[in-house]
Amino acid sequence: MLGIAVILSTAGLSGQGPSDPGADGYPRIIAVGLITLGVMLLLQRGEQKEVRLARPEILRVACAFALLVGYYFMLKSLGYILPTTVLIAGGLLIMGVRRLRPLVLVPTIFAIATFFLFYVVFGVPLPLGQIEKVLQ
Repeated sequence: MLGIAVILSTAGLSGQGPSDPGADGYPRIIAVGLITLGVMLLLQRGEQKEVRLARPEILRVACAFALLVGYYFMLKSLGYILPTTVLIAGGLLIMGVRRLRPLVLVPTIFAIATFFLFYVVFGVPLPLGQIEKVLQ
């Protein structure tokens, strides 16, 4: 249903040509993928088994949701780098990563690299905190 809605909503957008998909190209590609996956899910309905989530999985989902809510509120006041580092480190902890080096290096490098890529290279405005003001 969502795929069909996307195709219908992009009917008024114009396509550019064979090399440039235009404004309607990418949404329609995603819509075709959504329709394909929806049909595949419908075909698998007969094989469905009842799935019950265990308590640890529910706790992991709740922790991930809490991380996202915290990220939302920290983003405006602390800027982009620090909350993104905390979000990724928390996600790694939820996924079971316990070694200190990946828990520190991966989120820090990712947050700084994406800040420079989007803010400096692409010119996308990101929330600025004290760290970002120094790195500009």
